[in-house]
Amino acid sequence: DLHSFPTRRSSDLEPDNKNELTLLNAAGNIIFATTLSTSSVELPSLVTGIYFIRIKDKLSGDITNFRYVKI
Repeated sequence: DLHSFPTRRSSDLEPDNKNELTLLNAAGNIIFATTLSTSSVELPSLVTGIYFIRIKDKLSGDITNFRYVKI
């Protein structure tokens, strides 16, 4: 169950190894990190809770943050 704000299209995340994805728990600890090479990502098994997804464009340095709620 993914709830992300703001909503983005998968086409916004070009799978060209220019974006880094980091998954953090509510305490700010890194749970998972990867370089995006496809337009989808298989997240590890997560317990119920609130997580944050950070996507960083390696070329521009721009960072976009999402909230992920595991129900």
